[in-house]
Parts: sequence; C-alpha cells; structure tokens
Amino acid sequence: MNRETAKEILLRHGWFAGLPAPLADVILDKSNQREVASDTLIYATGDEATGQFAVLSGEVRLVANTTAGKHILYRILKPGGWFGHLSVLDHQPRFQDAVAVGPTRLLHLSMAGFNAIIEREPRYTLHFAHLICRDIREAMSMLAEMRATPLPQRLAQVLMQTASNEASSERMPQEALAAMVGASRQTVNRVLRRWQDGRLIRIEYGRVFVRNATKLAAVAGPRAADASRG
Repeated sequence: MNRETAKEILLRHGWFAGLPAPLADVILDKSNQREVASDTLIYATGDEATGQFAVLSGEVRLVANTTAGKHILYRILKPGGWFGHLSVLDHQPRFQDAVAVGPTRLLHLSMAGFNAIIEREPRYTLHFAHLICRDIREAMSMLAEMRATPLPQRLAQVLMQTASNEASSERMPQEALAAMVGASRQTVNRVLRRWQDGRLIRIEYGRVFVRNATKLAAVAGPRAADASRG
C-alpha cells in the first residue's frame, strides 16, 4: 500500500486527522507496514512494548485476560484505528492480547521511531497522550452504558456496530459478542435465538449475521444509529 493511501485511511480516525501536519508526516516516515495472517497474535499480555500500531486493512481485536481466567473483548479496531500506544508511553508490559481477524495490514511505529520523534520535538508527547485520553473516555462511556443499559439493547448496539449484513463476508462470533456485552454466552444465546426466530439475525456455525438492520436498530436505540453515521 502506498503512502498516500495509508494516510487517507488514517485520516478517518479523529486522532490522526487532528495532528499537526508535520507530526502526521513524520509518523508515516518513521513507520513500516506489516501484513499479518488471520488469527495472528500481534502481541500478548505481558509482552514488552515494541511500538504502537494502526490498522490499514482488516480487523484487530483487543482481548483482556482476567485473573479469574476469563477473556474480555475490549475493542474491535477497523481501518484507521490505533492500538498499543499505552505501553509505549508508560513503558509497562502489554496488558491485553492483540489478534488479527482476517488478513490484516498494519502500520507499525516502533519504539525507536516514537523515541526519535519525541526527542526531536518533545511537545509532540502531548498529542500521543491525547490518544490515550480518547481511550479512557471511551472506556468510561462503555462502562456507564453497560451498567445502565439492558442486555438486549447492549447486544443490539454491538451487533449494529460490528456484525455485518447477509451480503458481507464479515461475521461476529457468539463468544465475542458475549465478551463485549459482559454477559455469559448462555444468556446471550437466549436473546440471539429469540431474534433469529423473529428473523432479525441469522446464526450460522456460531457466528451472527444481521438480517433486518431496521428492526435491530430499533432495539439498539439512537446511540447505535449515531455510531453508524461515524
């Protein structure tokens, strides 16, 4: 993928789009592109930081591992999304797994590249900190929604944002849905079966396809509609 195409994709993300032009350009200059196969573990919990990443094509899922042995799906990143930046700034080990879903192309800003940018222009540190602030705000919003929103509505919101329609090849695993809404797979399955009977979704080989986006959006409420408009 050439530089201009990569830049165009990254500009879809509010953080990169808001950077000073010289910083955006130097990030591209100091970064390399990587292609990874489906199900590749990009990094694991406990790994030392090697830099931060952006998704150029494909999809990456960030999965947190709890002390009780449970796996919590934290985020799904699509083209334009960034990840791995917290460990770059605080120099602590990775606190989640990053896994490619489908063939994926990444932009990798190495630790050496990051350090070179900051050493030359220390004021740019604040812009990288802003990226972490965005993550914190999003995480707090998700926590508030999870506590206040009934399970069917949370589930519909996730499906509207991440699952795809009948014509698409993208699919959402049921276990990933359960992790995202903070419920057991058994509880989520009961809701999904009810929706499948009502022809809102289709379940095939443990994955979910949206069949009637209009009805599902009505369950999800206005928040999902706003998110789908970017």
